[in-house]
Amino acid sequence: MFSQNVVTKHHGQQIRVTNEMNLSLADFKSFGLSSSAKLYIDGDLRDASSANWVGGSRPLLSGSVQQGNRRSVIEVYCKSTLFTVKIKICADGNWIAGDNF
Repeated sequence: MFSQNVVTKHHGQQIRVTNEMNLSLADFKSFGLSSSAKLYIDGDLRDASSANWVGGSRPLLSGSVQQGNRRSVIEVYCKSTLFTVKIKICADGNWIAGDNF
């Protein structure tokens, strides 16, 4: 199992993205890959996805944070290869944490 976390704060709220990849061997001739990405804001699960292969051009996860009457849209982009996943967190279209791709 491969696990990755990216944590940041935006407008005083904690934003955490988790990604877990599991490789299972059904037998010696086949294997399976499963993936799970989750977006938490202040500990509350806001979005989740089980997409295995993503290209990074569109948001995989999204949510929002509120400070007073100002609302920011949080978008999470993931870019995967066979053994790695890059995670980028954006607020209102601007990079705020993770990989900058």
